[in-house]
Amino acid sequence: TTGPAQRVSLSASLAGGREAAPAGQRLQAAVMNLLGSRAGTALRARMSPLRRQKHVSADALSELLAGFAAADGGTVAPRVAAARHPLHGLPLASLRVFSAATKAHEGRAA
Repeated sequence: TTGPAQRVSLSASLAGGREAAPAGQRLQAAVMNLLGSRAGTALRARMSPLRRQKHVSADALSELLAGFAAADGGTVAPRVAAARHPLHGLPLASLRVFSAATKAHEGRAA
């Protein structure tokens, strides 16, 4: 079901969080909401090569966290997974970090 809070959140998302978002930003927000932000981010990176440097993969973050865990005396590193869009489940550019004891699907928003 879609309640008032979800409609406001979707409106804010489509406006890019700005009251008077430019048309290009609204188009980008619509693409990201329809295709997931991972696809939208990949499209932006193709159009603007400088944006590629802003991407951090789940694997790279996992390796970094494993290094921190090893330096911390061998503690178990957290797990990393792509966040998913709450309405259609497509992968987002955002990453979620879970304790090693939590499975990625358990942390997924319902």
